[in-house]
Amino acid sequence: MTSGTEGLVRRILELSAIAGPPGREGPVRRGLEALLPPAWRADPPDAAGDLAVRLSPRPGAPRLLLLVPMDEPALVVTGLDRRGRAHAAALGRWPAAAWRGGRVRLPSGARAAVAGGRGPFVGRSRPGGASVRLDFGFRNRAEAAGAVAEGDAAVPDLEAVVLPGGAVCGKALASRAACAAALEVCAGAVGPDLAWDATVAFVGQSELGSPGAAALCRAHPADLVLAVGAVSAAPGAPRGGQVALGAGPALLVSDRGLLSASGALAALEGAAARAGVPLQRAVADPGASPAGPARTAGPGVDAAAIGFGLRYPHAPVQVCSPDDVAGAVRVLGALLRAAP
Repeated sequence: MTSGTEGLVRRILELSAIAGPPGREGPVRRGLEALLPPAWRADPPDAAGDLAVRLSPRPGAPRLLLLVPMDEPALVVTGLDRRGRAHAAALGRWPAAAWRGGRVRLPSGARAAVAGGRGPFVGRSRPGGASVRLDFGFRNRAEAAGAVAEGDAAVPDLEAVVLPGGAVCGKALASRAACAAALEVCAGAVGPDLAWDATVAFVGQSELGSPGAAALCRAHPADLVLAVGAVSAAPGAPRGGQVALGAGPALLVSDRGLLSASGALAALEGAAARAGVPLQRAVADPGASPAGPARTAGPGVDAAAIGFGLRYPHAPVQVCSPDDVAGAVRVLGALLRAAP
């Protein structure tokens, strides 16, 4: 972590502490609304709970839409057994069995240990299993029924911290570091030199494929759509197509749902050059950017993704570099001040 990122780190830690499982992002959305600069006014949330903020109305200017995820990996309670333990399945892309040995909390504040469930670990690293048990310390089903219900969503119960090497470790960093970056972009999107008519949309259910992203793209037509988020970073030396933590923000060339437009990548590379920020490239990332639906929403539009390296994406605990997040903010700030 370099000097000048302290405020960004505090914001990441603050947002990481908010619980926001897929489809239940209300607390995150309200936290973002409270943190938005006074000059910007958010539209009412749409039917999917997504939040759009128009930054810089510029009639006749090219239109830019930034898509930023809000949610986080979670477990959803599927039932209670006679001993008062809850059975839970994954609400997101990380298998439920990978949560074993951790601790989670419900929106009510109730905490539980994640114990074994159906399906052992299989293969070298990919965990299997459709469910785990959540032990709240109850003695029987009657006790548990007063505090836990089917459909309750549990998120990791841990506090984000700064590691000795300067990286941030915590839950929900894939989305909350992206939200912190977007807030920084909002704060800097002032002045007569802005070249875009820009909107920032905070998107829910990214762990489930961002089902509202296409509707957002239709509701806010744009000439360029950019997703702001995390890309997979190798724990050690990066292999082909991967990025390294702390080596600068990353352009996402492709993932499971997006092949970034060459013109969009060129615009971001030009902005990075003007800002003096080194860029990495991520190819064939295992995730799915919310910018993917933009390619086919309405008449279609150029789309790409820029983000920061993240270790252990979709896992209960994640690691990112504040310097990479700050670099993405600088690139987006430079982009806002240059016409395509």
